[in-house]
Amino acid sequence: MRLPLLLVDDSRTHAWTPTTVRSLGKNEEYLESLIGKAPELLGLEDYRTHVKGPYAAFHQLGVETPSGQTVAPDIVFLTASGHVVVVEVKLADNEELRGRKVVAQVVEYAASIATYSEEELTELFDADMAPGSRFSDLVRKHLPGCPEPAGLAGELVRKIHAAEIHLVIACDLAPEGLRDFVAAVTAQQSLGNYELRVCELVPYVGPGGGAAHFFLVPSGVLRTEVVARTVVEVTTDADGRRAMSARTTPIDDVEEAIAEASGKAPKETRPQILRAVAAYMPMAEPGTFERGRAPHYRFILVKGWPSAMHYEFQHLKSKKTLGVELHFEGEDVRALSDAVRDAKLTPSAELPGLVWDQSWAKGKGRLRMVFAEDVDPTVAAKAMVALIRKTRPIVEKTLSE
Repeated sequence: MRLPLLLVDDSRTHAWTPTTVRSLGKNEEYLESLIGKAPELLGLEDYRTHVKGPYAAFHQLGVETPSGQTVAPDIVFLTASGHVVVVEVKLADNEELRGRKVVAQVVEYAASIATYSEEELTELFDADMAPGSRFSDLVRKHLPGCPEPAGLAGELVRKIHAAEIHLVIACDLAPEGLRDFVAAVTAQQSLGNYELRVCELVPYVGPGGGAAHFFLVPSGVLRTEVVARTVVEVTTDADGRRAMSARTTPIDDVEEAIAEASGKAPKETRPQILRAVAAYMPMAEPGTFERGRAPHYRFILVKGWPSAMHYEFQHLKSKKTLGVELHFEGEDVRALSDAVRDAKLTPSAELPGLVWDQSWAKGKGRLRMVFAEDVDPTVAAKAMVALIRKTRPIVEKTLSE
């Protein structure tokens, strides 16, 4: 229940009543523009966060996710205090505000932008920057009052790469149950370290009820520090040396985790993945086994291999493709990645369209074949067998050295 505001002067009082942005004849873009001009409304500046302006606002910066999709939040703020804020703006009548997708979108964005190099980040935030510009040049341009642009740029890039990002869902009216829903998401102990806020910005109109003048009153509905980003694993080898690897969580995994936390049924595994795995298992290479619950991929793991390296069937709905791939996703497998890359494997009848993709997982690389999503699953399964037989000796030789 939202109570009216009472405006008092010497002679009379005026009651201002809450309404919605849509009732004022405005849209989401209007609320987005207000937040872009006055980010202080989000209530981020306190002793706990140490966030402080000035702010540089960037609207609709689209990034490619690990699963090949594109996500673009409404606003990304870079602050003079060295913080990064991602904001998704939704009005009360937007159905996405009532589902898990709005949370998954901001989480996936933060996870995806973390894979961008400094050069890629510079181009992402400002495509008009001169070729070869550094992130410090972008800071000088968009936060011109900063006394140490190089130091601030380094901190911003570090926070982006570490995904130390403030995620905000801003709306004019939080639907019933949103607080409990987001709180349930945070109960997932397997998830990572984002801060997530739901901020309500309620317009109040005077006795006349017109849209020419109104108050926009912010209210923090919920703040938490536990949402999803990456899976981090620490391993110890025979010599007692420790290694850490991290794998970015694709948006389908994020939505599945949110569904589990909120009591909703997760998405079913896509039939393309089920058919490929079913065709592979009867001919599976010795020592390999299937793992994973995500709807759009399945790992084929090799017993004794580091978890940051695995074979994978991957279905991309947006591209209507089925990938048969070998992924390297951690610093501890960089030497293994280099060994497979340096083998310079080429396409053949058994390995049709085989290519090396160095850009995968921040330059750690992957080897892949891409088929149409309606390919005969036996074809994909045989390609996986051939890929394992061709690359497994290279990996195991390197592991033994």
